[in-house]
Amino acid sequence: MYKVVFNHWQTGETLTVSGIIDPKLNNDASDRLVVTKADGSFEDIIKSTIIEQSEMAGTTS
Repeated sequence: MYKVVFNHWQTGETLTVSGIIDPKLNNDASDRLVVTKADGSFEDIIKSTIIEQSEMAGTTS
């Protein structure tokens, strides 16, 4: 599991999301990062808005 801290693209509000970064849903050439949250929903994040991305201790992706 990963924790991603980012700024909302419209409001600039700092948000945090935790989840799995699935390589099947993410492409290095894309400007977006898709995080699958624990409830099965997705968070679509513009890469240029990411402040911090880290693997959560005690978890594997």
